[in-house]
Amino acid sequence: MIKPYLSVESFYRSNQYVFAMDDELMTVGMMNEIRYEIGTDLDLNKFNTFTLGLMYRDFKTARQNNMILNVAYAHTFHKNKKK
Repeated sequence: MIKPYLSVESFYRSNQYVFAMDDELMTVGMMNEIRYEIGTDLDLNKFNTFTLGLMYRDFKTARQNNMILNVAYAHTFHKNKKK
């Protein structure tokens, strides 16, 4: 079964401060970021899942934004339950 997904996450840390240095405002302690992700989960069987997605990390600071390719595999271990 194919299960597409769309995700938006926002990260904000409040213990930040701003100061002026050489006619420029500097921020310290800041971690403002929004992550946009689109992808799909592919269930190979009831124990195995393959995930393929693309994430865009939009940093609201001076840090450069970037694109991330997400490739993942998950295996679920089940116990045999006696009835």
